[in-house]
Amino acid sequence: MAKTPKTSKLPVAKIPVAKIPVAKTPRSSAPSPATAPFAAGTVPAADSTSGPKFCSILPDTTLGDDVALVAENMEAILSSPSYSLAQDDRHLLDKAEMRGVRMLLELGKPELAFQADSITSTVIVFGGTQIVERPAAERRLSEARRAMARAQASAAVPASAMASAAVPASAMASAAVPASGLASAAVPASGLASAAVPASAKAVEGLARELKRAEQLLAYCRYYDAAREFARLVSIDNQCDDKRDYVIITGGGPGIMEAANRGAFDVGCKSIGLNIKLPSEQQPNPFITPELCFQFKYFALRKFHFILRAAAVVLFPGGFGTLDEMFETLTLRQTHRMQPVPIILFGRDYWSKVINFQFLADSGVIADEHLKLFTYAETAAEAWQQILDFHEAMKKQA
Repeated sequence: MAKTPKTSKLPVAKIPVAKIPVAKTPRSSAPSPATAPFAAGTVPAADSTSGPKFCSILPDTTLGDDVALVAENMEAILSSPSYSLAQDDRHLLDKAEMRGVRMLLELGKPELAFQADSITSTVIVFGGTQIVERPAAERRLSEARRAMARAQASAAVPASAMASAAVPASAMASAAVPASGLASAAVPASGLASAAVPASAKAVEGLARELKRAEQLLAYCRYYDAAREFARLVSIDNQCDDKRDYVIITGGGPGIMEAANRGAFDVGCKSIGLNIKLPSEQQPNPFITPELCFQFKYFALRKFHFILRAAAVVLFPGGFGTLDEMFETLTLRQTHRMQPVPIILFGRDYWSKVINFQFLADSGVIADEHLKLFTYAETAAEAWQQILDFHEAMKKQA
């Protein structure tokens, strides 16, 4: 196959382009739509291809000269949320886009208060909300026993006896009370229980369960008393100087938290409550120092303030919330993400039933040395002494 000979590139000559004169359109005597003056009361039609666009409706007067309208607009300006300071605009702060700002406020507000009160260190006390002082626990147990007795008495009534005691419908109709007399013929509340339907076996079983729980919680009253005594010991000797050390800090709720705040209150010392906004209505306990009681929206910021100044963590028997705080603190210590602090589990019998730490080590999921991250205590004095010994040892190591 013959090869096609290569052709050399020829220079392309630049062809001069002649300027073609454009004939000017003679001016018409009629003005163009863009320049024609508006006729009175008319607006030019909107043209999407050329020229500016105009509103379809124009006011008949110059609005800026309307004194009443200008005054009304000024009032609207001053009352508009956009004119308020951003820090005073609650609607703005509640927006999802402002979450970072709200979190920053929750970080800074307690910090400023702690600095103002010269609080250098805290002792965290966690524990169950259902563990209350003895009189309240005894009332709860008494109510559970009464409810159980009523249910058992109701369940003992045979169904045949209930049927025979029923009033026939015809008799009910003949003995009907006029509407005007219903109020005077109302059945007393005390008589409703006697006419109640017999309790089912499931209901009785549920009440028996509540009775058993009330009995156990009565036995746990000793932890309420111990938490109160512990807070007294911690507070009484550590708030006399310019700097306040070992200030009791709790979640601000009832139960063990109340007991700890109450112990500091007993001896005239300050204590902190970090309450949290929950779907169910709740209030802080009445023993927190007023200027040191805070309400949080975000659990993360609340946890941060718990840990930041912590010199010790004491965990009394409790439920999910207490377990959450316990495992979080243990994890932070295990990973060296917080300062060394003694972690004390109050009540070995309770905690050894709740979780088998030795099994975790035997299974290899934690190291044997991690079992040394916490200790047990049985009395308030023992727990306080462990805290003192821990920090004394830390000073010697330093």
